[in-house]
Amino acid sequence: MTDFIKKAVLTGLGLTAATVKALEGEIRRLVKLGKLNASEADKIIADLARSGEKQVKEYRKTLEEAVRKAVESLGLARRSEVEELRKRLAALEKARGGRSAR
Repeated sequence: MTDFIKKAVLTGLGLTAATVKALEGEIRRLVKLGKLNASEADKIIADLARSGEKQVKEYRKTLEEAVRKAVESLGLARRSEVEELRKRLAALEKARGGRSAR
């Protein structure tokens, strides 16, 4: 499942980056054709970059929320919970003189 999530994240980020890159190329083409001046192009490209960064943050936030809900619905323990249980188990085993309860 984590491979699927990683692939989904990378695909979303890749599409955003590819779109921004393609638009940047088109804007540069318009500058060469004289339909847009360089300062306008730079402003548009900067705006696109900011917009792309915002989209990436929103995408990441949405994906993290979806993963959190999926993990909760599956009843899986979080890493921090498992680690806390390991510490408690180690303390109990130590209190029993190192003997395992098995």
